[in-house]
Amino acid sequence: MGITVISMVIGVKEESIMKKTLLLIVTILMSLTFVGCQRNVTDKTVTVSINNNPETVVYTGLLNGKIAEGNATCTSVDGLWSYQGTFLNGAVQNGKLNNYPMTIQYQDLDITGIYTGDLTDGKLNGKGKFVSEESDFSFDGSWKDGTIDNGQLEYGNYMVDLGYANRYGKYTGNIENGLANGDGVFETTNDAGTDYTYDGEWTDGIFDGFGVLEYDIEDGWYEYGTFSNGEFKPTPSDFLITISLNSEQDRAVNFGCSDSAYDFALEHEDLFTNSNTEKLDSFVNEDFSLDKFMKKPESWGDGLIKLNNYRIVQIWEYEDEIIGDTVSEMIVEKKDGSEVYWVIYMDETPELYEGDKATIYGLPVSTSSYESVDGGYINCAVVFASFIDY
Repeated sequence: MGITVISMVIGVKEESIMKKTLLLIVTILMSLTFVGCQRNVTDKTVTVSINNNPETVVYTGLLNGKIAEGNATCTSVDGLWSYQGTFLNGAVQNGKLNNYPMTIQYQDLDITGIYTGDLTDGKLNGKGKFVSEESDFSFDGSWKDGTIDNGQLEYGNYMVDLGYANRYGKYTGNIENGLANGDGVFETTNDAGTDYTYDGEWTDGIFDGFGVLEYDIEDGWYEYGTFSNGEFKPTPSDFLITISLNSEQDRAVNFGCSDSAYDFALEHEDLFTNSNTEKLDSFVNEDFSLDKFMKKPESWGDGLIKLNNYRIVQIWEYEDEIIGDTVSEMIVEKKDGSEVYWVIYMDETPELYEGDKATIYGLPVSTSSYESVDGGYINCAVVFASFIDY
């Protein structure tokens, strides 16, 4: 009986030792197997993940089994694109792609093209350039989580939301936070089928700031100056330069605007439609004469003139589409008819009629002439009025 018990105890111990030995062998084999799966390879054909797409590549670097891991380089089988950087579980992480074909989204549209630039956490982050000849799209700048952020964009189907309509056209210029910001040029067509170009400042994807909008029609049509939220909102100096640019289109008198006159209006916007005659008098050039001005007009745009008690030969008012408000124009002359002025005023003149007399403060901007009723031409000076007193 005692011998039997001893034999049973010895058997149990032997079995326990065998189990432990077997477990140790298995552990060693597993370790050896695991170490054996991590190896450096050169020009090995493997499958990796880029932008969540499986790609078969020629790979040089560390493999954990069949999975790309750590620092490595790879090239597409056809040799058209490459990547250098880190991998994690077979997916690209941080590095640089070169000539990689991919699809991005911009303004709710899919755009397929070629990307060269940085990757961070497997996404387009950092500096990079994306070009799509098919979509007439090129962006060079910084990226954030797979979308364009700040840089230079050229896109043939850029959309501008004007509130009353969406305009699609070609944008070339600066991008901030994925939208047109800063300086840019936009070429498009309006509902009437007229092509036009805006060249100027932008805020959050819309015309905003200083710019020039030019319609592609005979002799041109311009809006020059201040834009706000996609609309032309001219200051007095903007209005002055705009009507001079467009004078060949719709006015009986054609005129330019001297640099000195424009600079004066720009510096003294508050003088126009200003009824403070004491202030206006302080800017009047007492040396002005019409003869001197007609001889050398560019020398007389740095101050106002005062036309005392001039007779109104003709006067008319209209709603001006440029400023969206009433504008008055009139032809005035001295009592003896020796001096003639064409006056433009950014306001209504409800109490003035032909034959009345008025005192006019204004800025002399140009010489011109207009056709009289008998078919002849009358020379005149064009004046941009500050105030009309009557």
